[in-house]
Amino acid sequence: MYMKKNIVLHDYGAENHYLGLQHLCEMKNQEINYHEFSFIRQIGKGLIRRDYLTFIRGLKNMLLMFKFIFNGAKNYKVIVGIAPYDYRVIFLKFLLRNSDYYLHTSWPYWFLGRTPKKNYSSLSGVWRKFVNRSRGVFCVTNAVKNNFCEGFSYDPNKCHVVYHSYDSQYFNLGDREEIKQNSELKVLYIGRVVKSKGLDIIEKLARENDHIQFGIIGDGDYVLPDLNNIVCYGKITNKKVLTEIIREHSILLLPSRKTKNWEDVFGMVIIEALACGLFPITTDHIGPKELVSQTMGVTSSEEEFEDNFLKLYKDMYDDSFNYSREEMNNSVKKFSSKEISHLWKPFFDA
Repeated sequence: MYMKKNIVLHDYGAENHYLGLQHLCEMKNQEINYHEFSFIRQIGKGLIRRDYLTFIRGLKNMLLMFKFIFNGAKNYKVIVGIAPYDYRVIFLKFLLRNSDYYLHTSWPYWFLGRTPKKNYSSLSGVWRKFVNRSRGVFCVTNAVKNNFCEGFSYDPNKCHVVYHSYDSQYFNLGDREEIKQNSELKVLYIGRVVKSKGLDIIEKLARENDHIQFGIIGDGDYVLPDLNNIVCYGKITNKKVLTEIIREHSILLLPSRKTKNWEDVFGMVIIEALACGLFPITTDHIGPKELVSQTMGVTSSEEEFEDNFLKLYKDMYDDSFNYSREEMNNSVKKFSSKEISHLWKPFFDA
């Protein structure tokens, strides 16, 4: 029996969003490959920066797209990751005309004028046809599914909630013991170092509370001051090093701010930090709010975030905080790649 090839076709998405799918493929002795439809950008970027690997990847993606032009990807099962109302759906609609494809989305506001792309009115018809032609849709939260099905009048039975997952091989408690000295309490931020992620709030908290130690993992254009209680680690790609640093802290701090076209729609670092025994406090954006409701943590309005963080820190410092690292780790095990892999089964059942 001929078996179709499985691929994820996205713009520039992260492969770690598909850890559960990868785990399921391994269990079924099948492969999953990742490709980008933004090959023109890849080739141009590779040439300008003399980045050989990016250039070659762009060429390979271009060849695959040309292959799809002639046979419509009929020998492939495809998961498509594309931003709402991206004009390139016209291109993909043609390329995937003969294939079994599924849409994968994390955006919860398809019909409220809050999409990253501004092509809603001109492309809504094309998008509706593309969605209706799909074999199914994978949504990263229930909020996404509800908005998507209502707006597109899409069959809820074909729309599946599949949360992002974490790799428990790396993100775990390790050999870190419970905090025994209050002086060991440290606060950690992980993410893009930009103002919309609330780095100015972290700076303000650090300036006004020099007894609290803050760690920052990530890179971006926000310049933090040189303070004794801020340690900037930069971007860390080595997972072993990353998790060792995470375990040195006790609280995960995520003070993101909503903008007109953006808010946190999931929060990978929340489940990864919980797996390492950190207690998260985050602004009440739609993704983190759903995650925390199913695990552990505190969500706060943006206006009250600083006060709620300081209260949480004081409770932990005064030993009136009654949760252990093990409890935090246990609360998030349902998001391990092994557990989440079962939610990807509709991709193979069709």
